[in-house]
Amino acid sequence: MSSYRHWLLVVLLLSLAIFPLAACGGGPAPEGAQPGAAPAKAEYKVGETADVGGILVTVHSAKFESGILTADITVENQLGSEITVSSSTNFLAVDNAGQEGFSVSCLGAGTVGGVLLKGEKLRGLVCWLFSNPQATGFKITYDGKLYGKGKATFVTE
Repeated sequence: MSSYRHWLLVVLLLSLAIFPLAACGGGPAPEGAQPGAAPAKAEYKVGETADVGGILVTVHSAKFESGILTADITVENQLGSEITVSSSTNFLAVDNAGQEGFSVSCLGAGTVGGVLLKGEKLRGLVCWLFSNPQATGFKITYDGKLYGKGKATFVTE
């Protein structure tokens, strides 16, 4: 009888170890999602909209003053599930020398951040501080890595 209990215990432990792995498996993608979909082109101009696998991103304007780059950005969720947008996690900016700006709070203005349900959009400001107050030629990049999406880069004039 002890060998029966031994095998029962082994089967039970294996079941407990395998079940969580199977439950986390790749189910169907959220409605409207295109796994790994990359934007249609590598770089966009300010004012254009990039479709990053069902997440629409538009940089309406970008202004550099006193070492701070301020961008007016809209993010629209066209995926089948909610997404979380963070100005410091999803966006980065670099100047023409390759120096990355430090994400800072845009004082007195609404920022781009929060949870967006399917079909919702959010418009606000994203700001970066650059060590060179004379910096020029900025590129602003949206990175959709959290949702298995690509990147879209916006070139400022």
